[in-house]
Amino acid sequence: MENASNQLVLESVSEMDAEAEAARNWSMAIHLSQFAHAILPLGGIIIPFLIWQFKKKDYPILSLHAKVVINWQISLIVYTLLITIPSLLLVFATAGADASPWLQFLPIIFVWVGMGSLMVASIYFYINGAIQARKDIVWEYPCSMNLFDPRS
Repeated sequence: MENASNQLVLESVSEMDAEAEAARNWSMAIHLSQFAHAILPLGGIIIPFLIWQFKKKDYPILSLHAKVVINWQISLIVYTLLITIPSLLLVFATAGADASPWLQFLPIIFVWVGMGSLMVASIYFYINGAIQARKDIVWEYPCSMNLFDPRS
């Protein structure tokens, strides 16, 4: 009788371990799925959102990770607009004018530096978010606008 109860406890513990492992894997997948924006327009928002919607009942922790990811993706869109719109305005303002070549080249430098910085930060955030998810930590991305509170 003692042996049967020990076996039942071991099976229950291994089921909990498998469940926790699956939750960690899906949490990592949400963070790493942001790389989909390199292939699909808005894929960095759509793919994590779909993973969250299909798996949130099985793994409630995914809601926290998904909100962090979606907050960053929306922030990324806002930051991209904040970089490109002023640059385009400056390009149009200096086009055809007798402006200095440096003034005409300034928007290009601004876009390259700004977008390059966003790209490097995003890659770091995606990978670090996945690593932290593997450790069961919900890591909120720095400089991210909290439109969806991950803790609610």
